[in-house]
Amino acid sequence: TMIALCALVLLRSGPGRAPLQDKGYLIAYNPPLKKAFHYDIETVVTGPSAATLKLAKTVRATQVDNGIFTVVTTFDSVSFGIPANEQVAQAERLIKSSVVTQTINSQGGIVSSDASRSVSQMLVGGLDAINAIAFSPTPVKVGDTWRNSIDNNGSKLEVELKLVGVRNDHGKQMASLKMGTVTSSTAEPELPLVIDVDLVTGVLQRLELAGTPASGAKGSSIHVLIRRR
Repeated sequence: TMIALCALVLLRSGPGRAPLQDKGYLIAYNPPLKKAFHYDIETVVTGPSAATLKLAKTVRATQVDNGIFTVVTTFDSVSFGIPANEQVAQAERLIKSSVVTQTINSQGGIVSSDASRSVSQMLVGGLDAINAIAFSPTPVKVGDTWRNSIDNNGSKLEVELKLVGVRNDHGKQMASLKMGTVTSSTAEPELPLVIDVDLVTGVLQRLELAGTPASGAKGSSIHVLIRRR
């Protein structure tokens, strides 16, 4: 059986109880099977190469085998934010007809994906770093950090994640994480990605990034928002 977290119910701290920040949490990806999760994704790039991408997707975990979930994503709508022509319409039809099947482990890491490079970019709003999100394999307390690395088109991408808080939100417990890329072993990494996940299921609720594109022109900025409806 998969443990979604160490402390399932948070009670007010009292005599003999550890304060909230001292509790340890084992966050695990354990979505309910067959349930549809709907997301809106908006990516806005400003500057010389201004662009806006909006799309809606539906995500379902269809089965689980030894802690590895099969997850199917379909696209409900897509808009590139540029004047419509036949090429744009064709690209939108291609995206909307795509069905992506991935396998995801209990840490939320992608084990396999049948998405093409271009469709994979659509899945995450154009941010490769999102694919490096992974929960700690051991329980963590608020303020703890951990690292993960993935192969990103032939180069190693290393990120640091931090559990910055746990809160109740409309009856659900949410874990707030921050994540950023590690540029050197000595420098303290910036953590510009803000991520909210359901503490019980590990399902993404919200992700936001505001910053400068890694390969963007001077004066460019990017804002990505992924939000569960």
